[in-house]
Amino acid sequence: MFSVRLFAFFWILVLFLAQNSLNYIYYSKAPALVLVGVLFYALSEGRSFGAVLGLWAGFLMDLFGTGSPGFWMTSFAVTGYISGVISQKIFQDSFLTQILLPTVVLYSVTLAEIWVVRTQAGESAGLRLLAEAFSPWPLGATAFCSPWVFSRLRQWTPGSGRRHSSAPD
Repeated sequence: MFSVRLFAFFWILVLFLAQNSLNYIYYSKAPALVLVGVLFYALSEGRSFGAVLGLWAGFLMDLFGTGSPGFWMTSFAVTGYISGVISQKIFQDSFLTQILLPTVVLYSVTLAEIWVVRTQAGESAGLRLLAEAFSPWPLGATAFCSPWVFSRLRQWTPGSGRRHSSAPD
């Protein structure tokens, strides 16, 4: 259990570096690899670890990114926690879950980010935010890459997989 959690922090760092590298090559078209990693570990390790790993991933995004300080830490921690909570309700190995969950979460986080930026700037945040948050390239790239990332993390993390107990963490 400890080695899975230690490897999780390492793989989130690797995914962060890969995501940033892809973002330099394909500006605003890179998949959200870090988000997929947080979702994978939250689904397999539970809500507490999902929130902690989300804080780590968000810290990296906040430290090396732009925007509102603390936004990524908060959104990734909440994402990790909620994904850990629903981990007992969904089938992690489902191809549909691996495609839809990261895509829906990415859209939600993008929508929240635009809303926060608009609110801080004193602008109105109306219904057109829904269309503005829909970025086909990152959403499509995330949907395309997420099953591969799920399978690689399962393969490269020793002892990873669905928790065997139904007790809360």
